[in-house]
Amino acid sequence: MRVFRSLDEIRGKLTLPAVTVGSFDGVHRGHMQIVNKVIETAKETGGESLVITFDPHPREVVNKNGNPIKLLTTVEEKIYLLGKAGIENIFIIDFNSEFSRMSYSEFAEEYLLKSIGARNIIAGYNHHYGHKRRGDKHNLESFGDRYDFMVYQIPMYGPEEVKVSSTTIRTMIAEGALTEANKYLWQDYTVFGEKVSDNELLVRNNKKLLPPDGTYCTAIENNGITSDCKCIVNGRNLIFSSSLNAIPGNTVVLRFQS
Repeated sequence: MRVFRSLDEIRGKLTLPAVTVGSFDGVHRGHMQIVNKVIETAKETGGESLVITFDPHPREVVNKNGNPIKLLTTVEEKIYLLGKAGIENIFIIDFNSEFSRMSYSEFAEEYLLKSIGARNIIAGYNHHYGHKRRGDKHNLESFGDRYDFMVYQIPMYGPEEVKVSSTTIRTMIAEGALTEANKYLWQDYTVFGEKVSDNELLVRNNKKLLPPDGTYCTAIENNGITSDCKCIVNGRNLIFSSSLNAIPGNTVVLRFQS
């Protein structure tokens, strides 16, 4: 996967891109309906798949006075999961105050069209973009008619008619309901931890949501092999009964199982 972090980096680098835009926090099953359509469209048109996302999360900037948001996926975890899903390119936009004031028309013209050259845009059922979320599918279709690109909208996804949303999943994980949360996530809840001893990981990003303190069934991913293990969550520390020394590198991919 290629990761871009500025317009200068991405300008002119993509071939017939199929594009989607969103926070994709958690990369849940609803998100995957969109992601799979992006990948499918890119293959059908001989183009490349691209996810445009943001860092920090838009709510951190737009709702500064609200309750701080806890992330289901850090940027690194999001890159990992989207790459695993098959996305070829990801563009991480610095979501700051200036960017938050950009109109939907400016974003569509400067980002999606002039810099990226989008040929197909895939949007979720409630997709909005631009200042005060004034841009929507209808605006995109108007741009598509003018600039000759296609817009596809993915309907709401939810098993048993329950809406799948990052907000719902955050509540489940905060309450320790991992079995319920994992029903809606594409992969079991994934956490990147940094080795601080032979049997302990530390989650340094304080924005990352962790389940309540306690003992959980987890799995560690190592070169495509998954090993089941018990994990004790103690604040930001994840403690194991067995050694982590066999796992190369300092970052460990941990999944909380149902």
